Amino acid sequence: MPDKIDDLLPNAKEIQKQTAVKEAEKAEQQARATAAAQAPSRPVEAAPDAVLHVRFAREAGTERVVTAMQAFKAVLQARPGGTRVVVHVPAPGGTALPMELHGVAYDAELEAEVRRRVGDGVIDLTLA
Repeated sequence: MPDKIDDLLPNAKEIQKQTAVKEAEKAEQQARATAAAQAPSRPVEAAPDAVLHVRFAREAGTERVVTAMQAFKAVLQARPGGTRVVVHVPAPGGTALPMELHGVAYDAELEAEVRRRVGDGVIDLTLA
């Protein structure tokens, strides 16, 4: 045990420093949570005139893109509805050709279903 109060001061300062770091980390976490809560959320249902744009990532590779297209087609067939769907088909030269398909029943579950079947990073769904 320290003999003098002066021997305790370095420990007290270190404890104060650790406490300040923990408080700053907690404040940062709270700020991130607040920002996430205020961020606009994706619509749960589509407006009557909405169009679902579907784009495939070229960098995913041809085989993976074709597999993703087949999986997305299966989702469309299982969920017929009134939201128009425009698939932007990758074409040579870096362009994408728009192709309108039959409608789909758009809701929050649609995106989750596509993610389950296709995975992340291959397909981008944008409701406009």
